[in-house]
Amino acid sequence: MRIDSLWIGQVALAALMDATFAMAVGSALLKAWLGKDGARPVVAPSHPAWLRAQHSLVAAALALVLADLGWLVYEAASMSGAGLGGAFAAIPVMLAQTHTGFAWSVAFGGAVVLAIVALAKPEGPVAHAVLWLAVIVIAAGKASLGHAADTGPLSAAVGVQTLHLLATAVWGGLVLAGGLAVLPVLG
Repeated sequence: MRIDSLWIGQVALAALMDATFAMAVGSALLKAWLGKDGARPVVAPSHPAWLRAQHSLVAAALALVLADLGWLVYEAASMSGAGLGGAFAAIPVMLAQTHTGFAWSVAFGGAVVLAIVALAKPEGPVAHAVLWLAVIVIAAGKASLGHAADTGPLSAAVGVQTLHLLATAVWGGLVLAGGLAVLPVLG
């Protein structure tokens, strides 16, 4: 491992991916909780907090998609050894022929679905099921990017890592979304 600008970019984008994923999960949970607590009507005292949770869900989901794309470029540059200039030429090969490409595609697909659901702002059990399925897919893809996948993409280690990522996204996401977006509006 060489600590250079390519490595720093990968680490920074991986951290951004984790933070935006957690923020999206926390925002979705707070939006659901406030919605069930009567915050949807405009006259509700907690309506601004519910609205802020919705907006932070959209922002976090879109930022996650962008961070995923940025990380892909840096990872392709690192895997190919061609640097950032040759990264775009390496992306198709990386996506089609490596486990990292497959795992990234799973996580990115989940992120795109999450962003679409967040932007559409649908309500109801089907919309919530699609949102949470997207969250699980993102976590499974992210788990497959790490050392847990050394035992195989459908291993118990990947399952445990997926649960770990979901748990940390819930905890960290509630802290981030609550502290940065929702609670300040409640006063």
